[in-house]
Amino acid sequence: HVAFSPVNIAVGAESWYGLGPLSVAPEFQRQGIGSSLVHAGIAQLQAMSAAGCVVLGDPQYYGRFGFAATPGLTYPGPPPEYFMAKPFNGSAPHGVVTYHAAFESEA
Repeated sequence: HVAFSPVNIAVGAESWYGLGPLSVAPEFQRQGIGSSLVHAGIAQLQAMSAAGCVVLGDPQYYGRFGFAATPGLTYPGPPPEYFMAKPFNGSAPHGVVTYHAAFESEA
C-alpha cells in the first residue's frame, strides 16, 4: 500500500504531495514491492504535472528515489534529516509543510 496526499507549503507552491504511508506485509518485504510502489506513485504524480513530493522517513531508503533533506523546507517535530523532498521540476520551495488536519488526528 502507498498513498500520496496533497500538502501545503507556501503561497505560490502548488501541486506538492506527501508520500505516506508506505507499507508492505512482512511476508512480502525485501522483494522490491515497496520500491515498485514508490516508483509507480512518483511516475503518476509526474504524469499529473505535480511540482514535487515530500516524505518523512529513513533517509537511506528514500534517498534511493532521489529524496533529500532540503534547507528551507521544514516539517516541525522530527529531526530535519528525516524530512526530505524530491522536486520534479526546478528546486523545492521554502516554507513549512503542513498536511491535511486528518494526519494530526489522535483518534
